[in-house]
Amino acid sequence: MAVKGEYRQHTLLINCVIVIAFFALISTLVWYLYESEPDMERTAMEVLKKQFATSVTNAHWQWRAEGEPNRIVLVHYDAEGKETNRRPIEMGHLGYPRVEPSSAGCGKLWRMVLDIPLTINRMKVYAEYYDGIAINDNVLDSYCRFKLLNGPQFDYKIYRGQIVK
Repeated sequence: MAVKGEYRQHTLLINCVIVIAFFALISTLVWYLYESEPDMERTAMEVLKKQFATSVTNAHWQWRAEGEPNRIVLVHYDAEGKETNRRPIEMGHLGYPRVEPSSAGCGKLWRMVLDIPLTINRMKVYAEYYDGIAINDNVLDSYCRFKLLNGPQFDYKIYRGQIVK
């Protein structure tokens, strides 16, 4: 009878160890998956930041080559170099894509320049406008900020054509 009680205690102890090990393994897996996701978002935002800078630079030089018109047609290509779309872009007097001074204007700029909606991996990209006059009394310091909620971001100086951060 005493052997049977010891056997039950031993079995109970082994079951507890198995359950604890299982929860530790699941917790580690959840933590790993949770921690790796922001890196994917950061990488995606870095890629889009580079594409944004390239498209703005291409638009600027195309504007110069065409004699500084008010509007150009920016051609978008896929990874294999095939044309995917053409979009008209209104240009400012300094040769960079024109932006309406509002957050909606920054969102429109994102869609024009990148030819994609304001999302990364099904997460909303927030487009915010910051007025240079309100910041330091210099309109040339106005910028658009593109960011994920509590995640990576970059700023685009709209009158200088520069990417910051």
